[in-house]
Amino acid sequence: MITWYAVVTNPKCERRAEAGLREAGIATFLPQGAIWTKPRRSPAMVGRPRLAMPRYLFIGDRGDPMFWHAVRSTNGVAGVVGQSGIPLQIKSTTLESIFDRQFTGGLNFNDRPRRKRGWKPGHYERGMRLEIKGGPLTGFIGTVRRSSGKEKVDIEVILFGTTTATSVRLDDVKIAA
Repeated sequence: MITWYAVVTNPKCERRAEAGLREAGIATFLPQGAIWTKPRRSPAMVGRPRLAMPRYLFIGDRGDPMFWHAVRSTNGVAGVVGQSGIPLQIKSTTLESIFDRQFTGGLNFNDRPRRKRGWKPGHYERGMRLEIKGGPLTGFIGTVRRSSGKEKVDIEVILFGTTTATSVRLDDVKIAA
């Protein structure tokens, strides 16, 4: 049986860390979605991969006694998500849910229609609690850090026990109950 944990990588080093961990024989899962665009001179849509959870990577422990040494010495790994120095185990149901969403297209970033012209988003004040209703973090609740009032709102979400700042489109959030 595999026990899963989350690793924080150095900025923009997710793929480097994943390659190093796989080379060390460690099971990895890097959640990805896609951004679909239509190139100017092409009739077909092109999907470009995009990380669903930047700086996070899931790793599986099969009971190897040198597991943590290999993880911490891998190039690109900044640390392990945990509390008081104890790594936080990720529930297999949580990981299966993310895995299923990835392979059914649920982590794609622009699979919904653009908003209509003239649409006016609500104004969100700093400290308000918002629920994410679209995108890769659907269902998470966070607090507003900053609202530009045009396209996106910056919120803080608790992800695997760590507060993480993320930017979400205004039509992908609603006020939490």
